[in-house]
Order: sequence, then C-alpha cells, then structure tokens
Amino acid sequence: MQINKSFIVFALLLVFASSFLSAGKRKPKKEGAKIDAPKSNEVMFVGRVTVHNKQDLDFFVKTRGVSEDVLEKQDVYYLPYVPAQSKVDAWDVGVFESQAHFKNGEIFLANYEKTKTNNFCFTYPFQYYFHGDTNLLIYLPSGFMVKVPKGEKYVYIGDFEFFVEGKDFKVVDVKCNDNYDAARDEVKRLFGDKALLTRSPLMPVDTSDAGYIEKLTVVEYY
Repeated sequence: MQINKSFIVFALLLVFASSFLSAGKRKPKKEGAKIDAPKSNEVMFVGRVTVHNKQDLDFFVKTRGVSEDVLEKQDVYYLPYVPAQSKVDAWDVGVFESQAHFKNGEIFLANYEKTKTNNFCFTYPFQYYFHGDTNLLIYLPSGFMVKVPKGEKYVYIGDFEFFVEGKDFKVVDVKCNDNYDAARDEVKRLFGDKALLTRSPLMPVDTSDAGYIEKLTVVEYY
C-alpha cells in the first residue's frame, strides 16, 4: 500500500508539536517560576540582563513592517545555549530556549545540562528582541566560562548591562555587576530556603578545556 508523502510529513509535524506542548506542561515548583528546580544532571544559572539603548526605534519599526500592536510589548532576551554533548539536535536548542527567555531587566533562572568537566563555555550570543519582535533582533556578546563547584545546583553569574548605540545597535560597553542578594532572594522565593545560591566568577574561555564549544559538533545556531 502506497502512503502519501505529504501525509507522512504532516504526521511527523504533529508528533513534534505534541511533544513540544507536553514538554511545556511541567509545573514549576512555585507560582511565577518558568522552570522546575534543577535535576541531578542540571545546574541552574541565575543573573540578569539589562540593555540600555539610545537609538530611536521609530525608523526601524516603520521600515521593517512591525505592527503598532507590537510596540506595546516589552523587550525580551534569550540566554546563550551551551551544549553538553558532542551532537546536538536543533530540537534541543528549541527546548532550552522555551525556558530561557526573559524581559529586559528581569532576573533569569535557567537550567543547563551538566558538562563532563562542569565547566560551561558561553560562546553563543545573547539574543535581544526589541518589543519581542523577530524583525528587531540584535545579538549581544558572551565569551566567558563558568566553573561550577562540585555539588552546587544554583549558581549566580552576575548582572549584565549592555549599552548599545547607533543605527547598527553597536555594543559600546558591557558591565557585569554583583547583585547577589536580589538573585538569592528570588531563588529562595521560588524554590525554598534549601535552595542555596553560590557565586561563580566569570573566566576567559579555555580553548584547551574538553567542554570548549568549538570542539563539539553542533547544529547551526541561527
């Protein structure tokens, strides 16, 4: 019996869609949390991203066909993806990003799968969407490594401030501030007093480290 190829493609799409919806049905530990507490094979990174922009967006909004309804939405950002395995499917990136987007200036809490060395190399950029619109996307640099102490589950990596200027939204300055107390209070509010947040200073990416991203076989990011 010959099966229509279009039907097979449609069926596969339904399977992927239902799987994605199922993945999003996990209930967080406390109201307001986008994710559960980290599993045994995960580490939760905590921090904040704030973008300061002096450029008027009116011209870009008009020329890129952005609707006026979008202008009422807040800016959002997505955290960089850090693969823990040598082979990564595009689906993994999508699942990660479903719990790794936040409003500008909002504290982020995102679970990352542990790497073999417990070192996390952030080389992909932060993605920043003005008014949450894909037509108004810019990339913000990362380029740092986090060494997670053994046994730690909640790790604070800092509050990042990006300053962008000009028509090309060039990043002219980056600051990483320590606002640990606010991050600690948010973790305890969402996951209880037993959720202990530790600091981990940012380090230069170690290209000799086994977890270095360019030694991995990964899908094209964007």
